[in-house]
Amino acid sequence: MANLDLLCSFAHRFPLLAAALLDRDQHKRRNFREESITDILMAGLVPFEPFGIHVDFPRDESVTGEDMDWEFVNEKATDGRRYLRLHIQAKRAITNNSKRNPYWYYRELDHALLPPVASGRGAAGTSPSTASTKLYGQQHTTLINEAAKTPGCVPIYMLYNPGAAEEARNGKLPAVEGVNWIFADKIPKKVTIGRWPVEEKKLTKLRPHFHPLKDLLCFGHGKVFRFPTNGATGFALLYEQSACPTPGELSDRLNRLRAPVDDSTEELNTIVAAEDIPVLTLETIRSAHGGRKGLADIPRPRIIFNSSGLEFEHLRR
Repeated sequence: MANLDLLCSFAHRFPLLAAALLDRDQHKRRNFREESITDILMAGLVPFEPFGIHVDFPRDESVTGEDMDWEFVNEKATDGRRYLRLHIQAKRAITNNSKRNPYWYYRELDHALLPPVASGRGAAGTSPSTASTKLYGQQHTTLINEAAKTPGCVPIYMLYNPGAAEEARNGKLPAVEGVNWIFADKIPKKVTIGRWPVEEKKLTKLRPHFHPLKDLLCFGHGKVFRFPTNGATGFALLYEQSACPTPGELSDRLNRLRAPVDDSTEELNTIVAAEDIPVLTLETIRSAHGGRKGLADIPRPRIIFNSSGLEFEHLRR
């Protein structure tokens, strides 16, 4: 009998792969973008579909980008915490290539978008002349604002770092790994007509808020595989527990990670998993159980982590 926490193993190994891939393109004209690493991450989770994970891409193939949704679902939750979504925006670190003062930063952290338009007017604080001008930091502000409209939705940044930027944990500073993540609201909302100062986008600025990928996926949900010892030709695969974290487990952990440290007076909203599960999410889960799978009518790539439980499954050879 073997107890294998495969999802947790993935959470430990994937950052190593991401760091190695990003190292390969240093000083080259063509490089791995955020979208590349995000696609590889999603592809890496496809083999976990028998363990309650569903990987979906939008019907519209032109809808690509560095953002994705992770939906955590437990229809059987008795405490009402049945749904939690992470709306993830990914950014990769690059170097300034300076020999005298080298540093790593996330150049597109202030990514510019057109401001939302209502009644022919620009966004709050903008004049009509700037309503059609892309504003830096608008993507960040939109990420937080849109998540706030959806119950059980938490906006985060997933940060991809080359191996050359990796650093071990140092005192109170978290480790810099191939993949780190931070709560999006750790970055103040700011919309400007020009780019943000580079100091606000440096890795060293964000590092105090870093968390490892394993904090999102490692919850001790191992699998127990039972193999016959009597020479039988078949074997039974026992799913004792879903590999996926439940919405309640994840929300509890996220709240612990957000808790103010030391004597901080920072007030943070409590993360609460929602009771209602989106209809489209439930339909996807039902289709997967029925053996049907196709492109989904969703705005961005997503991964569903279904912890509702799996029945005994017997496989014969």
